[in-house]
Amino acid sequence: MAPGGSERMHVLLEVPFANTSVHSLGYSLGQATVCTLASLVVPCPAIDGTIELGILGASHQITVRNARDETIGVETLACTVAAAVPPVTATLLGGLPYQFICRVREVTPSRLDTMASTIVRTLAAAPHGVVATFPREPQAITGILLDSIPPSSISTNPFQLRWRSWHLYPSERTVVSTLTRLTVRYRSGPVAPEILGTWPKAVPLPLGCDKNDAVRVSEGSARRR
Repeated sequence: MAPGGSERMHVLLEVPFANTSVHSLGYSLGQATVCTLASLVVPCPAIDGTIELGILGASHQITVRNARDETIGVETLACTVAAAVPPVTATLLGGLPYQFICRVREVTPSRLDTMASTIVRTLAAAPHGVVATFPREPQAITGILLDSIPPSSISTNPFQLRWRSWHLYPSERTVVSTLTRLTVRYRSGPVAPEILGTWPKAVPLPLGCDKNDAVRVSEGSARRR
């Protein structure tokens, strides 16, 4: 586990890749935390707490904690969760507006290889990014990136924290990507919009979902994983 600030991580996991099918994935926003294979804890003054980016192999766990280190929300995408993965869901997390979007796409072998190398190269160099690879499985990649969407007007618009994940399944040539937004209301004390940094628009990420993207969900992603 790596602590806060402007950290970055590329982890070579010391476990073999469990080639779990994408269709076995489930989603939860309240499941208890489990031990991660790799994680990055990012201090987040915007919520007076931390956000932990955890990798569970070919799946992920995002844990949001308050200033007292109490867990206020856990987002889990894993085969150990029984509930179906929703293409889009919106609710509250710790009293804050929360939105989760998931996309599933089948790609060609060459496209998968390009995406794997792009994700590793980009997230390994990104502030608040963690990416994990497996021994002898160069295309089996799990990556998470935490950043922020600053408001256009501090006086009127909320500030959004954003995390994105990418999960590559080589045997199925399938990529699962997720986008989560957590909206933080401004308080009397100003919160710097750049508190987590913003990802440069000039650097493309595969299957990126920006706030203006039309969300396209494959037919298979709407079915139970």
